[in-house]
Amino acid sequence: MTRATGGIGPDDQLQVVAGSKDGATFAAKADWINLPVGYNLMDHLNTDLILTHPDVVFYDFYEAWTTPIQTDEDAYLKSRTGILTQSAPNIGPMVHNFSEYDCQGTR
Repeated sequence: MTRATGGIGPDDQLQVVAGSKDGATFAAKADWINLPVGYNLMDHLNTDLILTHPDVVFYDFYEAWTTPIQTDEDAYLKSRTGILTQSAPNIGPMVHNFSEYDCQGTR
């Protein structure tokens, strides 16, 4: 259960969820806890990139959870290196682009 479906958050946002298609599975209003959850969060753009190249291959992290490739397992267990050191491998590579904005500085 997430905070929003569990009824924890700002009342105005809980009202939005309660009135949505998910309202039937939402916490009862009497159980809501009005807290400023998420007010310091900033929106982050997420863009999926599709790359094709003869050397780009799929790495099955789901299979690696139970039966990793032996050399990858050895690299991680012996020296904490290699592909298994990623904190969130399911999101793939990250691309960052920094732009200058006159009114707000670097983003």
